[in-house]
Amino acid sequence: MYDHSEYSIIDWVNAKLGNPVLDIARTYIILKQYAQRMANKYLKIISKKGGYELEGIKMAIPLMAILRMLETDAESYHENLKALLYR
Repeated sequence: MYDHSEYSIIDWVNAKLGNPVLDIARTYIILKQYAQRMANKYLKIISKKGGYELEGIKMAIPLMAILRMLETDAESYHENLKALLYR
């Protein structure tokens, strides 16, 4: 979406009514998998702009990593996600 001078991204495929921190953690995990250099930058920006505590988001990352592991059986994919469990 574009609103005058600012873009917004809405993930309608996975849209749900829930705690936004879980969505932020999930997006971080996806970025770690596919756009690693953007992942930490994303966390800093989204926590600042959204007013979310960075520590709260970091606490949600292991839970969301486990849920991502349930989405696939690929062992190589699991190895990358396991690294996020023990941060």
